[in-house]
Amino acid sequence: MPEKIPSYGEIIEEELSKVSDTIDIDTFIDKILEIKPSPAKNPRSSIRQHINDNLGVSLIFLDKETIAPFRVVMLGVRFRITLSKLETDEGAIFASPHFIGLDRLSHGEGFTFMDESGSEIPASIVTIKQKDKDIENEKFDLMNIFSRYPSEKEAISLKDWMGKHNAKAGDSIIFTFESWNPMCFKLEFEPKKETLKHKAEIELKDKEFADIVFDMLEKSAREGIYIYKSIAIAYMSLSDPKGYPGNHWYSVLAQDERMEVNSFDIRYAEERGLWEELVGSERSIKKPKLDSQQKEQVYIFKASLKYRTEIWRRIEIKGKQTLSDFDGILRTAFNHDHSDHMAGFWKLIRRGNTNRTRKVDLGDIDPDGEGDASDITIAEVGLSVDDKLIYVYDFGDWIEHEIVLEAINPSQKGVKYPKIVEQNIPRKRYCRDCKAKGKKTEASYICIECTDDEQERVYVCEECLDVYHEDHYADEILS
Repeated sequence: MPEKIPSYGEIIEEELSKVSDTIDIDTFIDKILEIKPSPAKNPRSSIRQHINDNLGVSLIFLDKETIAPFRVVMLGVRFRITLSKLETDEGAIFASPHFIGLDRLSHGEGFTFMDESGSEIPASIVTIKQKDKDIENEKFDLMNIFSRYPSEKEAISLKDWMGKHNAKAGDSIIFTFESWNPMCFKLEFEPKKETLKHKAEIELKDKEFADIVFDMLEKSAREGIYIYKSIAIAYMSLSDPKGYPGNHWYSVLAQDERMEVNSFDIRYAEERGLWEELVGSERSIKKPKLDSQQKEQVYIFKASLKYRTEIWRRIEIKGKQTLSDFDGILRTAFNHDHSDHMAGFWKLIRRGNTNRTRKVDLGDIDPDGEGDASDITIAEVGLSVDDKLIYVYDFGDWIEHEIVLEAINPSQKGVKYPKIVEQNIPRKRYCRDCKAKGKKTEASYICIECTDDEQERVYVCEECLDVYHEDHYADEILS
C-alpha cells in the first residue's frame, strides 16, 4: 500500500513543532517546499496562504516577515477568570466562555493544572445544569447564545483546590500558560479585596486589550474576526502579557461599545447579527444627547446619483431635523415619487487608517415618512465634515445616491429648512420627433421602450410623448 502523502497543513504543523523560537517566514517556506514542492503557478505565494490558514490556530505573525509557534509565545501569558456564585457553589469553572479563544474546542478535556508550588491540581470534567435564573444571572454563555432554556454546561471541577481557598463569588483565578500543547496552566488564587487594590491597573489593561482587538477588527478583510483566531493573539500582543492580568477577554469586550461578541466572531456593535435577524428585533441606534446649538446647526450636504455623478444637489438641513425630513427633500431634489417605494440610509465609516470603509445601516423610510430611521436626527448620526452617507430610493430598482457632508454652519434666522440651495447646470436635450420635423424643441422625457428597442436614448417633448409614445413607458428627464 503506497505511503500517504502528507498535506501542506500537516507538514506545516510538523515543522512548527521543531521551531524553538521565532523563524523568518521565507526560511520556513523554503523548508516546506523542500519537503513537498508545490505545483502552483506561484509556489511561495501558495505556501504562504497555507501558513495564513494556521494563523491564530498554531502560529502568529510577529511582523510581516517573522512567525512564531503558539507553544513558544504563549508560555507565561496570563489571564483572569472572575468566579460567579454558581461556579463557587459547584467548585468548578465553566469551559465556556472562559476558554473560548484559547482552546478551539473549549471543552477543557486534556487540560492540566498546577499550583504555585508546581504540584498538579486534581481536576475533572463535570456537567452543571443551569436553570433559567442561572442563565439570567451568570455570564452569558457563548455556546448557548441562542437558547434561553435550562441547559447543561460543561465545566472543569477544581472542587478541592477552590475549597482550600474558600473561594467566593467575585474572587479571581489567575491562569498562566505553562504549556500550549498539551495545555497546562499554573493557577493563582486572588481574593476580591486584593483585586480591588489593582482597579486602576486592571482598567488600563482592559483598555489596551480592547484597543488591540478593535484594531484587528479594523484591519480584517471582512467586518468580523473569528474568536478562535483572535483572542490568543490579542493576549500575546499586550505590552506586558506575562504581567498582572486585566479582566477576562469576554468581560472586556462585552463592555466595549464598539464591538459585539457572538458565538463565532467579534463584529462591529452596529452590525445586525444572526440572533437579531432570527428574533426580528429592531435595530438599536444609540442616540447622543444634543444641546441647543447642535440642534440648530445647519448641515450642508452634496448629494449625487452614484452612477451619474454629474447630477447633484446641494442641500441644507438642520441638526434637529430627521432622516425622514432628509428623505423628503431628497425625493423632491431628484424627482422621486413621494407616494411610493421605500428608501434607506447608510453611514460610511473609515476602517482605521485604511482607505476601506464599512457601511452602518441606519434604517429605512417608507413613503409616509415612517420607518426605523424616521426619528433619527441628522445630528444624532454623528457626522463630521467629509463624512459620507449612502441613500437608496426604491429597493427594487436600487437608485443609489452618494452624500458628502461639506460643512456645518450656524442656521440663519427666517430661513426654512431643509432646502435645496444649488444644483448642477441642467444639460439641454432635444426632442427627436420634433427634430425629424425640422423643429428644435427641448425634451422633458426619455422613452424607455424606444431606448431599449433602438439601443440609444430617445428623448421626447411632452407633446410628442402624448402623440407618438402614448402607450410607452417613459421617465421624466432628471438633469
